[in-house]
Amino acid sequence: MKSRVYIYTIKLCAIAFFSILITNNIKAQHADDEFWSSGFTVPGVFSSTYAYVDDLVETPYGVFITGYFSSIDGVAANSIAFWNNGTWEALGEGLRYEDTSPAEGYALHLDGENLYVVGEFETAGDEPASNIAIWNIVDEEWTSLPGNFSNQINTVVTVGSNVYVGGDFTSIDEASYNHIAVWDGEGWNSFQGGVNGEVNVLKRNGGQLYVGGDFTAANEVPVSNLAIWTGSEWNNFGGGSDGDIYDIHFVGDSVIVGGSFSQLNGIDFNYLGIWTDEAWSSFPVEPNNTVYDIEGTASELVIAGYFTQIGILETSGFAIWNGSSWDIPANELNTFESLYSATNFDGNWIVGGYFNSVDELLLNNIASLTNDLNWERFGTQETFKGVSGNLQSIEQDGADYYVGGSFTGIGSSSISRFAKWNGSTWESFGEEPNGTVNDILVDGDLVYVAGSFTSIGGIEANRIAVWNKSTEQWSALKEGTSSSILTLLKVGNNIYAGGNFNDADGSEVNKIAVWDGENWNSLGNGVNGSVRAMVEFDGKLFVGGSFNEAGLVIASHIASWNGSVWENLGDGVDGSVYALATTDSSVIIGGEFEHSADGEASNIVEWVPGNGKWNTFGKGLDDRVQALHIYDDKLYAGGEFTKENFKGVIIGLKVPPLNGISVWGDSLKWEPFGSGIKRASTTTSHVYDIETIGDELFVGGRFDLAGGKISSGIAVWDLTETLVSNEDEYGDFKRISLNQNYPNPFNPSTNISFELRETGLVTLSVFNILGQEVAVLVNGKLTSGTHTLIFNASHLPSGVYIYQLNTPSKSISRKMLLIK
Repeated sequence: MKSRVYIYTIKLCAIAFFSILITNNIKAQHADDEFWSSGFTVPGVFSSTYAYVDDLVETPYGVFITGYFSSIDGVAANSIAFWNNGTWEALGEGLRYEDTSPAEGYALHLDGENLYVVGEFETAGDEPASNIAIWNIVDEEWTSLPGNFSNQINTVVTVGSNVYVGGDFTSIDEASYNHIAVWDGEGWNSFQGGVNGEVNVLKRNGGQLYVGGDFTAANEVPVSNLAIWTGSEWNNFGGGSDGDIYDIHFVGDSVIVGGSFSQLNGIDFNYLGIWTDEAWSSFPVEPNNTVYDIEGTASELVIAGYFTQIGILETSGFAIWNGSSWDIPANELNTFESLYSATNFDGNWIVGGYFNSVDELLLNNIASLTNDLNWERFGTQETFKGVSGNLQSIEQDGADYYVGGSFTGIGSSSISRFAKWNGSTWESFGEEPNGTVNDILVDGDLVYVAGSFTSIGGIEANRIAVWNKSTEQWSALKEGTSSSILTLLKVGNNIYAGGNFNDADGSEVNKIAVWDGENWNSLGNGVNGSVRAMVEFDGKLFVGGSFNEAGLVIASHIASWNGSVWENLGDGVDGSVYALATTDSSVIIGGEFEHSADGEASNIVEWVPGNGKWNTFGKGLDDRVQALHIYDDKLYAGGEFTKENFKGVIIGLKVPPLNGISVWGDSLKWEPFGSGIKRASTTTSHVYDIETIGDELFVGGRFDLAGGKISSGIAVWDLTETLVSNEDEYGDFKRISLNQNYPNPFNPSTNISFELRETGLVTLSVFNILGQEVAVLVNGKLTSGTHTLIFNASHLPSGVYIYQLNTPSKSISRKMLLIK
């Protein structure tokens, strides 16, 4: 692993054939997705960005839900799903934007065999659908209604063959519609002039249409967020409200409304009111915040919303009116934001919204209330091993491993931010850290945990603490640090910490400090920017991050500490360093940069201290490298990249996708792991850490998918399966390497160096852009080792040339540019 080059494998005149091979290679590698593990999922409704349930509908066939999510109980389902006989099912490809990321479903309405869904989306299944679509529950297929809505649809109701919709739209196919429209079977029509603001709910009762939302007029008739179409005219229903109306519900002759109001018809009614006999009345006690949904009957009326109290009773967004008083659940939902919808199924209330867990049980946005008023999981009871949130660090401890991050749940439990997998279940360690865990270091019986927290295990510990496996106790390292720690490293008996802090235990240290077992100490004057990665090499501490000074030395994002002074690595790199790793002879640097001192680096580069030179890994990768790991003489890289950086190399070259995880090994090129790591949304996936445990490669980060399989924040690849290397096409390049010429561009001379791992016959030739040979620099037997030749092109015109190194079974090519 002393030098890295990109392999073209053939002469320039065979570029077309090369592209075909690459394309075939992509298809073959994607077939390897079977080597990604399943099971690293989480219960409930999940997406690595955020997730929530907006609406639930009970049907004779089961329960339909919609909202924003990419999976439910480990089943891939884009924002809409169906609970059927004890399992979750996707509705085809679900609701998506055209770029295939999940979209948002806001409301459901069942009419016979047709389930209507409205929201903010562009496709339903494979059908183009502008914010409204229909799922036939018998034929199990999507259809849509024509028309392009200018904005979201919030509510839908049907009457006969007519479909009424309301929302935030003001036009359909550029024709004006004021927030309400009706489909008559042939086309969209405006409904009685509509209203002048957003519609949240439409309900039909007794031949009349009730409308609630955020508006002040209905076809120029003054109304206040509540209106009724009587069949002949608009009226301001009940005098209206002073805030949004989110739901309208009918019980007998009464109309119950919920929302974010504090008054109805100018009289104080907080968030909930009843219209009976031409007057408003209230329940004996009221919720303390918004009501989004009202369901049930006079003897069992349910409200769901954003409230945390109803009267003096504390609750997490849910209460049941039993005809004379309010009942609330016996346990509360944790990390509660809101409940948006409720429905009754098999005698139990099912709720959806934005919440995390109950007690120690992870729920993720959907739950069931038992007859004894306890929340429990609604869904399958599988074994889950993924995380709900970001996973920053994975650290092996024998056959077990620790994980840390900003996650709010792991597996089936609500354990947050730090956990251990003991081979069968996830374990916690007392009271959880109150901030993110960025790094973990195992040292015998001691487990060091660092991040942004100020307490862990019930003790005060500023950004770093240590768990003693023998005593099962947490302890702090004195006063810790003043701000977050991003990385830890043990060298000898010392623990080094790097991050964003300026002092440790009250002493100035500037982003990096060392714990000697008793005290914190500085390393000279430290560095003037964040430290994100550290490694030890040849008796020196190498430090990478976002700084330009180390001590009194100019050091561009990378520096070394020799025990007494700081040293730079030449001119360093031109962007932040996020990860470091070492080989026997070099330090490998990953980050977000384009250039090292010797030229283009593209986010990953190698520094060889022995000769003070930079080497590249092919053309690098096209985006940030955040994790590096070396195992079995192979370099593993993880991050935000999607492919190798081929910008400007060969026009029309098809580049294999890498998607966040890749390996540089014996083939001396970047190899994909199937179709890699992805997010269900279009936002970038992140790989923060890579670790090998036994015969498996563990990947931690922020993502939903590994090789197309649901994998929440943790993914595992079976290393006993060999990556597709296509040696028949490309050959085994393990024994030769060819460096980029220097200088490049050149005029008229340049140096070309290459390395042979064994003695053999070699030719080194130069070709013009047409594939014509213009020079032969070597043609004979050479010994193993590094060889450097001078190519003089004074007799050639300016242009691009290809130099190619050949052995009897191998060929490597590179470009160079002659400018006269």
